[in-house]
Amino acid sequence: MASSDKAGVDGEAPTTSTSVNFSDGGSAPDALGDIPTLTVSQTVSALTLSSSNTQSLTITATCAYPAVSLDVYFVPTRGGTAVSSPSSTATCTSTGNTGCADTDANGYNCVIVPKLETSLSAGTYYVQFVVNLAGQYEPIGLTSTITDTVITIGGGPATVHLTPSTTSYTPQEGQTLPTVTCSSDCNPVCTYSWTKDEQSHTTGSDIQLTNIQRGQTGVYRCTASNKYGNQTSSDVTVTVNYGPGNSISFQPNKDVLERVENQTVSDIVCFADCEPPCTYIWSNAGTTYPNPLSLSTAVRGNAGQYTCSASNSVGQGTKTWNLIVRCKYCSNVGRAFKLHVHG
Repeated sequence: MASSDKAGVDGEAPTTSTSVNFSDGGSAPDALGDIPTLTVSQTVSALTLSSSNTQSLTITATCAYPAVSLDVYFVPTRGGTAVSSPSSTATCTSTGNTGCADTDANGYNCVIVPKLETSLSAGTYYVQFVVNLAGQYEPIGLTSTITDTVITIGGGPATVHLTPSTTSYTPQEGQTLPTVTCSSDCNPVCTYSWTKDEQSHTTGSDIQLTNIQRGQTGVYRCTASNKYGNQTSSDVTVTVNYGPGNSISFQPNKDVLERVENQTVSDIVCFADCEPPCTYIWSNAGTTYPNPLSLSTAVRGNAGQYTCSASNSVGQGTKTWNLIVRCKYCSNVGRAFKLHVHG
């Protein structure tokens, strides 16, 4: 006789076999002929479960005491916690005392009609049932798992999982990100696709970003789909960091500005393409200036070459800007004005 097994009752992972077990809450019967047994007398090879299912399974309990209840459970074929099925129906009919030494013992044919439970995820299951008996002795629970019948529950993906679960990456340009894999519990199996900024990006469960470039900054999402529906993962945000390089520019867009003395000089804004954003500083002959560079008026002392430095955590870049100031009233005696360049 197999050892005691209360998996269906205790919620632990049950043994998935057709062997029959009984658990005795008190003393077991003395006579061998009194020991209850449980056999599967009818199964179906496959069953697609629904709330309106009428297909049934039949078990036979012999040398049993009056059956007070019969509980039905579903056991994942890949192992795991048994799920109770109160919606399933079960009817047990007495077959009388046949060969049992205890005159109080009896036999039963029990017909079980498994029904779909909302607590069941998509997948495949075995049926497990527990016949709870009471009588002359302490309560006895007979448990059996039918592995001859595989129950299939179809469904679309409920949740899409990401491995690794990180949802934000900030690599530097040229680096490689770990492969991100999405998965979901689907039946039938799901297909997967990735989008970037809501545009189609790639198919398959994996996304790989190698030698990453700034154009790959964006929000990535994985969608799992089958005939029952689809579900989208949480966002995977990729922000590629890079330095200014040679992207420094000026506004107005001139590297050299010529002005006659005392003319107005517009502010010069230095900017660059950086991530994270750059900070800027101007310098001229050892003196530093904030950005934008504000000289206001073209005077001889302002003439010269100015350097803008742009920097962030990734790198630094520089670019020069020149102011040429021409003298308004410079001349030799008896000659026309002569222009001078300072700086």
